[in-house]
Amino acid sequence: MKQVPYRTRTGVEIGSNYHPDRRPEICDDMELIQSVLLGNYKSIRRKNFEMFLYFATLIGVLWAAVVFAR
Repeated sequence: MKQVPYRTRTGVEIGSNYHPDRRPEICDDMELIQSVLLGNYKSIRRKNFEMFLYFATLIGVLWAAVVFAR
């Protein structure tokens, strides 16, 4: 749908050369699915490693809280 640009009193057309961006926005989940379909498993290994570090840190903090609470 082509919109008519806004024309001012002086004859200036605002928005006459505007074209909306046609590129799709790719989120992290879409990128992960695409990498798996293409056979690139580095991103999955990285996410698994990040998740392992997160839970290891969480367990370490909880363990330290229990030990030092006595």
